[in-house]
Amino acid sequence: MIYIAPEGGSYVERRLRTIKTGTARIALGTEANNDFRLGLHIYPVGLNYEHPTLGGTRLYMEAGTPLRVADWQEAYAIDPVEAVRDLTARITTSLQALMLDTADEAQDHLLYRLESMHQHDAPLPVDAHYRRTRQLLKGLKQLQANDPVGYQQLANEISTYQSWLQTHQLTDAGVSRANGRFFTWWLIPGALVAAYGYIHNLLPFRTPVRLEKILGLHISYRSTTKIVSGLVLVPFFYWLQYRLACIWLPTSTAMGYALSWPITGIISWLFVRHTRPRYEGFKWRQWAAKHQAEAKEIVVLREKLKSFG
Repeated sequence: MIYIAPEGGSYVERRLRTIKTGTARIALGTEANNDFRLGLHIYPVGLNYEHPTLGGTRLYMEAGTPLRVADWQEAYAIDPVEAVRDLTARITTSLQALMLDTADEAQDHLLYRLESMHQHDAPLPVDAHYRRTRQLLKGLKQLQANDPVGYQQLANEISTYQSWLQTHQLTDAGVSRANGRFFTWWLIPGALVAAYGYIHNLLPFRTPVRLEKILGLHISYRSTTKIVSGLVLVPFFYWLQYRLACIWLPTSTAMGYALSWPITGIISWLFVRHTRPRYEGFKWRQWAAKHQAEAKEIVVLREKLKSFG
């Protein structure tokens, strides 16, 4: 079994790039050398990342109907080049049906804003979220084809909404949690454990992030850079902190102390992840109380945008 990235590169955008002919050429050439008796199949799989550069986010994979390479035997005997092209075209259409294939970066941006609003208000499991987003994308493409003026108006309204939020340092997650609560009983003990975990993981986990920013690589390489550097730097800093702890503590105590770092580090990450929307909602309520008229305009515009699809 061979994994092939048929686009020939790695991209963050949610759209299918031109499929290279290598996959079809390898498959057909191999079958042709064996009289088309190998039974090779090409399994198209769509990868749909929720946030391709953020850790802890979701990936939805959908597999399509396998393509039996021997089905192109007759076409390959007549014209190998045309057979390769036809199989490549079938791979393309198969993958397009299994992923979010936006028309361009602007449409991807529109889709992201719309799907985020719906997910903030009504979170869904990853498979249902993918299907809802796919339905939104279908609506955007239909609107773009049938009503270009309306499509541009929608784009302008989303841009206006986003500009409003950025100007006042607010987020859609905060607007969504307008009626939520910020304080709950677990915040105080959770904050103490999270602070402990953050302090002891500051160097191990922030250094790879800082290194990636210093290198200034293309966004496609950010996750890879952080993972590879983390594999080296996290154990190194843990070892260094452990050796320092051994200076003041007995070895057994220092070992227990060191074991607490990765556990509380995960707790710290989860704490921030779950309290950030609460904090954003708190910020929105504070701001809306002082700017009631403008806050009402923002809410009305958001509801209008959400009604799309």
